[in-house]
Amino acid sequence: MGALPGHVATIAELKPGVLSVHKGNETTKYFVSSSFVFIHLDSFTDLIAVEAAPLDQIDANLVQKGLLEFTQ
Repeated sequence: MGALPGHVATIAELKPGVLSVHKGNETTKYFVSSSFVFIHLDSFTDLIAVEAAPLDQIDANLVQKGLLEFTQ
């Protein structure tokens, strides 16, 4: 889902996944566990997330270990 200038006003629930935030030529990616997005008439966007973390701060090995422990 993307929000560009002139986007119609929208409220949506987002599934867990990677969220990319574009500002100028820079892109920052976050893992978001669960969230709602509100896109206003002026294309301003609010995101309400239960949990969010920059991807570069997530240790894939710890995630795998936690998943293994959780599923046992």
